[in-house]
Amino acid sequence: MKEIKKVLFFTLMFLVSFALFQTKANAEVEVFKPTVTGTLTKEGDSVKISGTNEYNAKWVKYVSSTDEMMYVYTDAKSMDPVIDVYDEDGIMVSSHNDLDKYGNEYIDAGKTDNALNAEIFIKLKKGTVYYFKTCILSDENSVDYNIKLIKAPGTPEVGVYACYYDKDNKYNSIDLSEPTTSIKGLSYDSKNFVLTMNNCNLEYELFAYVESHNVLADSLLEIRVIGSNTITLDNFWTFINLSVSTTFTGNGTLTLNKVDNSEAQEPVEYAIYGRKTTDGDEFFQINIDGPTININGNDYYNCFRFDGKLVVNNGYVNIAASSNESCMYGEIVIVNGGNIKFAGEEFADYIYCTVFKMNGGDIAFSGRGHNNAIDAGLIIINDGSIVSLGDIRYDTITGYDFEMNGGSINIVLECKYGNYPSAIYGSNSLVVNDGTIVIKYEDPEEGTECSGYSPFETKIELDINGGNIFVIRSDKIVSIIGKDIFRIYKDYPDYEEGTGTIKVSDKAKIIDAKSIDISNFKSYLEYTECTYDGKAKTPKVYVDGLVEGENYTVEYIGNTNVGIAKVVVTGKGYVTGKSILTFSIKEKTADGPKKGATVKDKKYIYKVTKAGSKDGKIIGELSVTGLKKKTLKAIKIAANVKIGGVTYKVTSIGAKAFKGNKKITKATIGRNVKTIGANAFAKCTKIAQVTINAKGLKSIGKNAFNGDKKLKKVIIKSTKLKKIGKKAFLRK
Repeated sequence: MKEIKKVLFFTLMFLVSFALFQTKANAEVEVFKPTVTGTLTKEGDSVKISGTNEYNAKWVKYVSSTDEMMYVYTDAKSMDPVIDVYDEDGIMVSSHNDLDKYGNEYIDAGKTDNALNAEIFIKLKKGTVYYFKTCILSDENSVDYNIKLIKAPGTPEVGVYACYYDKDNKYNSIDLSEPTTSIKGLSYDSKNFVLTMNNCNLEYELFAYVESHNVLADSLLEIRVIGSNTITLDNFWTFINLSVSTTFTGNGTLTLNKVDNSEAQEPVEYAIYGRKTTDGDEFFQINIDGPTININGNDYYNCFRFDGKLVVNNGYVNIAASSNESCMYGEIVIVNGGNIKFAGEEFADYIYCTVFKMNGGDIAFSGRGHNNAIDAGLIIINDGSIVSLGDIRYDTITGYDFEMNGGSINIVLECKYGNYPSAIYGSNSLVVNDGTIVIKYEDPEEGTECSGYSPFETKIELDINGGNIFVIRSDKIVSIIGKDIFRIYKDYPDYEEGTGTIKVSDKAKIIDAKSIDISNFKSYLEYTECTYDGKAKTPKVYVDGLVEGENYTVEYIGNTNVGIAKVVVTGKGYVTGKSILTFSIKEKTADGPKKGATVKDKKYIYKVTKAGSKDGKIIGELSVTGLKKKTLKAIKIAANVKIGGVTYKVTSIGAKAFKGNKKITKATIGRNVKTIGANAFAKCTKIAQVTINAKGLKSIGKNAFNGDKKLKKVIIKSTKLKKIGKKAFLRK
């Protein structure tokens, strides 16, 4: 069984450039560093290529300096240049040969007049790096040529359609770019290539394409998901059929519901299909960057099918569906963040691809009856969390080459199909440099006959250079599969004794036990500092290699008020013991101008007596110190003012703030003023009325209104006024 599966990997690896992933004797993957002839970065750049044939190619580096669409082409006067495109990891993603053709006309933006020249329209994020491998497709009579970069003359057309069958079962499509199109909750901006789904409920297949075949783009079309959206179908090939690189954005939800209908004209085979056109030479990529995508229903061929790359950066993918084949099937899967949950049944594999790379995020496998969780040619785990909760027929994670540099893997192994599979199998190499791997064996049911493989297996080379490996199993499991944690797989026809090697470094922490104390695991919090706001703080707890609820519980103590809060993490099941984590709750700090600073609005000048915060959680305080608007006649001190994004209470009027002003005729004091300083309005000879609305006013300073000759009326509403300075209201 295992050997039949591995034959597929040798076939898959031919899809990846042979020279890029050769494994060294020490089982480390070589770094991709081609010898570069020149670099293309900005418009007008050119690299001369000479002396090439199909056995002697040259490399050109491309570093995108703009988000705009660019155009790369060769300018050979004769012969047939080719450009193969590789990403910065050395994975070949596209091949370009000959000019693109429509009808009887070629797209020749470089004006080369040679239809054999290669061309590429490029739209990538600024800073993205690719490598072009180029040569003349001939073993003799090579000619010199240049690879040139210019700004693309226009942009390719991206068409988007809503497709349906009418009452007569006739296939129809609606062009969403037409201004007369009106589908509730669905709109398409054809100028900016943005399809918006805003609380729509559809019974359409969505189809999108790009008119030009020679396109290298990480994303042309954006599907923006807002609110709650559904697509419900019982026919059509797909829910969303993409022939253009696409990014799903937004913070809404998109739910794809497949209706069971055996009489459907064309049963749904794929939930989301990203495919190349019939020419098959363009780059293709699907990005998930924000929304939640739910896939429901039974008997898909694949839930995700992509001829290129699937990249998950952010958001949620929840698959509660069954599939006749693999759930995610394509060439390259990269997980940088977000959450992916597989809970369907009877997949051949959850993820089946040529290259699988994980740099972050969380993947959880559950459900039942699957062959493998991840089945790939090359598997690289740099960070993130993978959890598989059992019921796997074959190896949970299996690949031609496996390398782990960080992150965590938690695998539960069960004997449900007559044997215990391996947790991780690297046919050519299995390398662990860092990270945490936890493997838990469940005892077989009474009367069940079981055999099994070791937790880690390879045919050629197994290197454990570091990291943490915890194997949790009973004596009964050891009696079934043996005591070895690492094993060379010998049950294949070409095996020769001694051809496989196992190396385990002292730097690796390896525990094989019936249970394990939680102190052996690295535990940390989502954050270790936060700001007091009167609400209980519950930072998420992470324990590398363990699953909250399954392997541990969490209790928060003293997590509301200012101070040091505790988090008690208690082991559960095979995990024993407790660990204590702490975090601090601090008073909100002000980020506005410091105490003593001078601030101004349109009318007044103030001194900051208490700093405030721009988020409004700390209200600052001010003292009025003078006038900015010198012509002002009616003084009106507000209760609150907002300056520079900070809200303040005006709590005092400073000494001599308006002394000697000959224009003021009236003064109204706001409700938050607590003190009026000495000589604040002294010698304001035209002031006739003063109204003090501050019920919290405590004192009026010496000579505050001394010499205000026309002052006839003073209204003081304060109930707390205790001190009036000498000669505060003396008229002269």
